[in-house]
Amino acid sequence: HKGAQLHGAIPELLDVGAVPVLVEGPFDALAVTLASQGRYVGVAPLGTALTDEQARQLATLSTRPIVATDADLPGRVAAERAFWLLTQHGTDPLTIALPNGTDPASILHAHGPDALIEVLENARPLGRVLSDERLTNLPARAAFEAATRVIAARPPSTWAISTTEAANRTGIDSQSATKHLHVAVTAWNQNPARAAEQQL
Repeated sequence: HKGAQLHGAIPELLDVGAVPVLVEGPFDALAVTLASQGRYVGVAPLGTALTDEQARQLATLSTRPIVATDADLPGRVAAERAFWLLTQHGTDPLTIALPNGTDPASILHAHGPDALIEVLENARPLGRVLSDERLTNLPARAAFEAATRVIAARPPSTWAISTTEAANRTGIDSQSATKHLHVAVTAWNQNPARAAEQQL
């Protein structure tokens, strides 16, 4: 059934180290794979929102897949959904910055393969993008707590610096910051699926 399939996953390329790039549709998946000549492989849900089954499959292909959804509000919502579905399976997904209103296929069409490859090569942690978004747009206390839930879903090696930065930006003292991180990490470790579902 559609919710169990990832369109575009090419084993021959993935087996030799191509990075999977999650996109929204088949044309975007083709654009990524063709433009990068095997360095990246575009994969997409088949006409549905990303499912947990698809996220589990993607997590087996890479611990750092790139999420390259469209640069519009639905695309940003899809990217956040992908973050929570993927991180519960042990990944730390990356994301790319596309100009507003574009997608990978339109970048390839308008600017050629080199432009799309450059965007992919500049991917950065999606969790960082989401926590920055919260810290920028919410009141200080709410921003810190929301960012901490994102931080808790990322690898432990990122916790200290991310929590310190979030605390500095919101004026939260280090003791309170550590306490909030401990609560968020405990909730995540006890039941990642439940913690992710609460965010979704």
